[in-house]
Amino acid sequence: MPVVTYEFGEQRGRLWLARGAQVMRQDTAEMWAERGQIPLTAPEQERLENMYRARRGGQSWSNFARQWQSGMGRGAAVAREALGLDSSLPTVLICTNVVGDSLALDRQIFTQGMSDWLARTVRHLASHSNLQVVVRVHPGELLGAGQPSVDIVRRSLPDFGHRVTVIPPDSDVNTYDLIGLAHLGLVYSSTVGMELAMGGVPVIVCGQTHYREKGFTDDPRSWDAFVRILEQRLGEPAGRRLPPEQVDLARRYAFRFFFEYPFEYPWHLIGFWDDMATRPMESVLRPDLAEPYRRTLRALTGHPVEWAARAEPAEAWA
Repeated sequence: MPVVTYEFGEQRGRLWLARGAQVMRQDTAEMWAERGQIPLTAPEQERLENMYRARRGGQSWSNFARQWQSGMGRGAAVAREALGLDSSLPTVLICTNVVGDSLALDRQIFTQGMSDWLARTVRHLASHSNLQVVVRVHPGELLGAGQPSVDIVRRSLPDFGHRVTVIPPDSDVNTYDLIGLAHLGLVYSSTVGMELAMGGVPVIVCGQTHYREKGFTDDPRSWDAFVRILEQRLGEPAGRRLPPEQVDLARRYAFRFFFEYPFEYPWHLIGFWDDMATRPMESVLRPDLAEPYRRTLRALTGHPVEWAARAEPAEAWA
């Protein structure tokens, strides 16, 4: 039986949907195959940069409802000093998922899950004397879902010492400042992995996520392969960055994911009644239904998606 699943993300006036699949898998393969080879235009690059400038500054932007950063960006040097990090040692940045969140559940590839991956990874890195580790716990843990990542690290390394720094979810340390000082990023399935690559930082992706194997991340399929890639990356010179073509690919993917993958929808689950007051049903469901909503309804009823047709012209962004 044909099935379409859907869910509401962080953007008001948008939803995610999937034909014949779990929507929270965020399968972008079809979109990327059709849109991935098309370079971003100058207006598209500017739009992406404007969004990330707001995210780095802990500010809201456009129709994005969440502000995961509680502190404004102050720069990598300020973050390094505030955390007491050694500028002579490479920094490995681990960004966690919320344990039990739908974007992390059943994403295991070579570990038993996010918590197992985090525990094994910090134990492995703690044996290295020539680096320092920063674990940035997802701010979403403040919502109270799942096992706290701080506890996972403490159980794995009761005496983790000064070379492992754990940043709790309520910290005002800006994640984008940490990206600026990182030599290497490690993620399970966090969106920060994509953002690390956008910043030129090599990132190893260890769980199943939508941006895995898109050409700008390292994607091991076994623990041995993970350790091999990890040691190789750690041995690279300080200050090295991803090649420009991979950074460009990451930025291109981010734009497609944030601005073309979500579907226009007039009423969001959060703030539904406010949306309904702004856009009453009778003003939306008309014979002259707006084309973006028409495309969404076609997709919700199982019709193939024409991804190129979903790309909004720059003049429509306002």
